Amino acid sequence: MKPLFLATSNPHKLREIQEILELLGLAHAFRLQARAPEVEETGVTFLENAWIKARQVYQATGRPVIAEDTGLVVESLDGAPGLFSARFAGSPTDHRQNLNKLLALLQGRGEEARRARFVCYAVYLDDERRVWARGEVQGLIAQEARGNRGFGYDPIFLYPPLGRTFGELAPVLKNRRSHRYHAFRRLFQKLGMLP
Repeated sequence: MKPLFLATSNPHKLREIQEILELLGLAHAFRLQARAPEVEETGVTFLENAWIKARQVYQATGRPVIAEDTGLVVESLDGAPGLFSARFAGSPTDHRQNLNKLLALLQGRGEEARRARFVCYAVYLDDERRVWARGEVQGLIAQEARGNRGFGYDPIFLYPPLGRTFGELAPVLKNRRSHRYHAFRRLFQKLGMLP
């Protein structure tokens, strides 16, 4: 089992990515370890921020690294929260305040204005390879928070095929449909570890 560093300090992301590796049948191949030096996300895209995180951890460890950057995009809000999803209501990060700010901005607006998508860019870096992949899932911003599962914007991200928010879904259901699942599945396909 090879050590594979994940460039994050977020325990929710660590748990979710471990669960995704299990769903992909790759949990046996890697011992996933979180590693997170202080990283200033100065990129102007999700992909740039993912590479910034990966490079920092790779320089610190010299070992294979995966990193990701994820955000919620609402077109009617000019793409916000976007790159600032974690700090939408300001710093330090407060998920409840982020949700409340987004709900307030969309209050009274119809379904068209509530169309949203979760976007994830996952990257892999080692001595020889720099590989990246993108995952996305379309949905709507719900009228109010529903469910207490998941984290971040999950309680207000309504997934139309199931008629429930990500916050209402059992982890295995969410993780088989999420932006993060699609990004990591494609990443490991590009790495030749999945068909």
